[in-house]
Amino acid sequence: MDRVSLRVGSGEIMGIMGPNGAGKTTLFNSITRFVRIQRGRIWLKDHDVTDLLPHQLVSRGLARTFQNTRLFDRLTVLENIMVALPENHHIGMWQGVVGLGPTRRRLRRIRDRARECLEQVGLGPRAEQWPGTLDYREQRLLGVARALASTPDVLLLDEPSSGLSPGEREQVAEVLRAISGRGVALLVIEHDIGLLLRVARRLLVLDQGRKVIEGTPEEVRGDRGVIEAYFGEKGQQWLNWK
Repeated sequence: MDRVSLRVGSGEIMGIMGPNGAGKTTLFNSITRFVRIQRGRIWLKDHDVTDLLPHQLVSRGLARTFQNTRLFDRLTVLENIMVALPENHHIGMWQGVVGLGPTRRRLRRIRDRARECLEQVGLGPRAEQWPGTLDYREQRLLGVARALASTPDVLLLDEPSSGLSPGEREQVAEVLRAISGRGVALLVIEHDIGLLLRVARRLLVLDQGRKVIEGTPEEVRGDRGVIEAYFGEKGQQWLNWK
């Protein structure tokens, strides 16, 4: 990345766009410390978190999804969320087997919290199913629910509507709006320009690791440089997006 900066507030949806190779996933990897940045700082809720490890960022309120959703096929949909909950990490194997009173109560709270995460993405009725019975849209949403398990303040979503039909994408858009309505800040990478125009308050356009423009959907859509650089002959189509 080359001098890319951004700021996203609570409850805001910010879209990250650009062609393949623009640096979108690299930006996510830099923010979440999967790659080391050479200069610059990363701030989360007024705290400098530049030198923290990925798992430490999660505990501070930063979570993300990946383009490829990896699920535990031998766990139910609900259990896929339970294993991601921070509270679950404090229960020892022996305690779980014996089923001590305090542990049973904690497990009940974990199950309840996992169900809340599923309800947020519309998968509550599928809690006791196996991941293999979910369609592709539901598997993508399960990945989002798993990221919500850490109760993030900032959630980075890498192409949440990839491979979905227009109707399914609109369902994903509703989920994103609902999550942001709970005060979670969302950074969303998407190739579906129409979806970003509908849900994002601001857009950041990248090209080869550099910021081209940041602004409202109207400002970005009307930028001739963006149209010429990214869409060529499709520029007029871009202008006509609603």
